Amino acid sequence: MQAREFVSLSEEQVIAKVGALFTADQKQSGILASVSMAQFILESGYGKSELAQGANNCFGMKKSLSGNTWGGSTWDGSSVYTKKTQEQNADGSYVTITADFRRYGCIED
Repeated sequence: MQAREFVSLSEEQVIAKVGALFTADQKQSGILASVSMAQFILESGYGKSELAQGANNCFGMKKSLSGNTWGGSTWDGSSVYTKKTQEQNADGSYVTITADFRRYGCIED
């Protein structure tokens, strides 16, 4: 599935389309489908954010995860999408940086 499929869909239609993915993932990973769905909505605006549309990255996954990774990740290790993003400092202020994010072949990845 490609995030570009979500552009013309309502929020309810997007949820209906991706809900089965999160339900299947819950059975495999143990992460509640409701939690994955909430994170999907927050990070990608129902799959309509620039990052989702340009890179099928619906969870804001940066190229570097500070050494953290997880089993079953299907990122190829080299495909990136570069964009400006805001990061919050410890004092609550924000700074704009340019960062590399993971580019996925499809949203299932």
